[in-house]
Amino acid sequence: MELEYKKDGNKKFLIIDKIEVNEDEYSLQMLENNRIKSLVPMKIKTVNNQSEIQYNITGLMSIKSLHEHRLMKEKDIIQFIRGIKICIDRLKEYLLSADNLVLEMSHIYQKRGNNEFLFCYCPVENDDFQLNMKKLLNELLDHIDHNDRNTVMVAYSMQQMSVHDDFTLDDLLSCAIKEEVEEEIQQEKIVEKDEFNEPTEDEIKETVWDKIKKLFRRKEYKNEDELFDVIEKYEEEPSMELIETQDNVDEDATMLLAGGGLFAGITLKSLNAEDTDISPDKYPYIIGKSRRSCDYTISSPVISRVHVRILQEQGNYYIEDLKSTNGTFINGERINAHDPQIINIGDHITLADIDFVIE
Repeated sequence: MELEYKKDGNKKFLIIDKIEVNEDEYSLQMLENNRIKSLVPMKIKTVNNQSEIQYNITGLMSIKSLHEHRLMKEKDIIQFIRGIKICIDRLKEYLLSADNLVLEMSHIYQKRGNNEFLFCYCPVENDDFQLNMKKLLNELLDHIDHNDRNTVMVAYSMQQMSVHDDFTLDDLLSCAIKEEVEEEIQQEKIVEKDEFNEPTEDEIKETVWDKIKKLFRRKEYKNEDELFDVIEKYEEEPSMELIETQDNVDEDATMLLAGGGLFAGITLKSLNAEDTDISPDKYPYIIGKSRRSCDYTISSPVISRVHVRILQEQGNYYIEDLKSTNGTFINGERINAHDPQIINIGDHITLADIDFVIE
């Protein structure tokens, strides 16, 4: 499928050329005779005896361009998945298959000032919807705000759910809404506190964060990493120490309390003298450099902001690289990003150049 852009006066088109058209094709007739909401307007033209599909994208902006600099937040992700579901439901009304949707962020659009999502439907290309959604969710991870913990949890929970072959859009939304509801419950608990109580950890964190944002407005930073480094320095202030809990972890403990009961946990035993052992007390458990997004932070320039995630499922433990810059290794073999790998007692785990052994 060859894609290109063309302009015709004030109009802009996305073109799929060199296609073979069967005019009796049901889906083609539906698209030509109906204006289906959620789809980018399209028509098929013949140029020099070659057929092409023209999508009218005048006044539209791709999701990829939109979130190139304004990173996606939790609510943006949920709204996006809902937009896909709305589109699928509308396609069902016309007996059109979701396998023909073009699910790439550079070819999914929004009108300026409008939250509705518009998708390209290609009747001559039939791919697997589930596979395309997995690819889309992986692509989505490059455009989220990794400094926002709720955003990270929602995005990576969706991506993890898509690993299963039988996932549905309702599953993804349920996963996202679960995270959203849990956050709302936490906020309600804060509101219900007596006004004379001492400020909560979250309230202290928010106050400091507001001060940081005011300072940032006075200076321009070369890139996101430079800004991130400044944020990390501010978060090391004494008022933020309440947030840190990892230093209180019992390094020898392998039995942890969770949900009122005992379960056998794992420990990432440090092989570097200066580093601390890591004992996850919940799952999923995110390890990285960002204090705002991770359950455990490693202050090292070679560690990515969100480096890996530890998962537990049906008695097994998995480690997932979160597209880190310097990689994650199991027994010397680098693992692929967003492809959870089972880990066992005795396995040698390397995060960039920091070594651990599973105990």
